[in-house]
Amino acid sequence: MAKAVSVASCLTLILGVWCAQSGAAAVAVRSAVGFYALVRLDDCGLTVTEDTDVESQGAALAPLAVSVSANQACGDNWSTSSGHVEASWADVSSGAVHVEASLDHHDDYPWQGYYMRYAGAAEPTYPGSDLPCWVYTFVPDTDGSFRLSYSSSHVGFDADSWVIYGISFNGQGASIAARDNGSVCFSFSRGETCTVRLFTGTSWGGGSPSFYTWQTLSCSWEFDTAAVPVLGTTWGSVKALYSE
Repeated sequence: MAKAVSVASCLTLILGVWCAQSGAAAVAVRSAVGFYALVRLDDCGLTVTEDTDVESQGAALAPLAVSVSANQACGDNWSTSSGHVEASWADVSSGAVHVEASLDHHDDYPWQGYYMRYAGAAEPTYPGSDLPCWVYTFVPDTDGSFRLSYSSSHVGFDADSWVIYGISFNGQGASIAARDNGSVCFSFSRGETCTVRLFTGTSWGGGSPSFYTWQTLSCSWEFDTAAVPVLGTTWGSVKALYSE
């Protein structure tokens, strides 16, 4: 089973073992990106507007990208939920993922009820409410590790407490703060089928004045031939997305 350790830098010496930077090879199996957006304004009769887009491929390593936007407007009140994710591969063992998402709500007094949500949708049938925006499955031909470096940020309404980012690797995972920089490593074994999933999502609702928030998450990843030292079990599953 893969083990994960969050580290400030994979070039930090931990228990005498380096997370080296020599590349490992693999066979790509499948990859996908997807995003989902939802808006519901009470002024619009409690109807729901949704938008979903998914792109997937098998062993090919072509760039993938999707964009979604859900909007409702009734009188002077309107809400928009939108998202975008794109993934690219330099080769089978390295690449990048970029995610952008926003919630935009305008409400004149007296405030009306509303509900807004965005989430990943690369695997719409993934069990539970965890919804990845990027999925990559591969089989390595040597022992090593998967290293992902990330940078997350947002502008507008202070959404640190309800924006969710996370990554899972064969059932092990780690959370990513809404405003953070860092990296995480997961070990793998030769011939093991490995699936990495990147998660994002949030929901916001009630009755409140106008607000706007825009979040971004940029990631680069690569394989290393040196396994990551095991320092104990970390957070074992990616946090479920908020639901209404």
